[in-house]
Amino acid sequence: MEELFLEEDRFQKHLNDNHYTLIAPVDLNLFEPFIKTINEIAPSSFFGSIDDALKNREAVRIAIQNFPPQTEYKVYVIISMGGMMLHATLEEYCERHNIQYP
Repeated sequence: MEELFLEEDRFQKHLNDNHYTLIAPVDLNLFEPFIKTINEIAPSSFFGSIDDALKNREAVRIAIQNFPPQTEYKVYVIISMGGMMLHATLEEYCERHNIQYP
């Protein structure tokens, strides 16, 4: 798991404005429940957003601990646009944005 957090750190320099990374389950059926779990765990404030919750690395770590141990994870890029959230794998993001990585 730590390798995924390291990869997430290494990829930060390739992100466009308002895009961010998230470690989440490979199984897309678990993606939404995972996001809901993070949102419930992350400290909230009156002006907080789902993006703030998903950027909270400690909440992500706790959510991972709450999911079955056999769950596989990968790093995704989250693109948030006016209340709509899209996600892509690092590979998809690199291809769309002509990024050479690693």
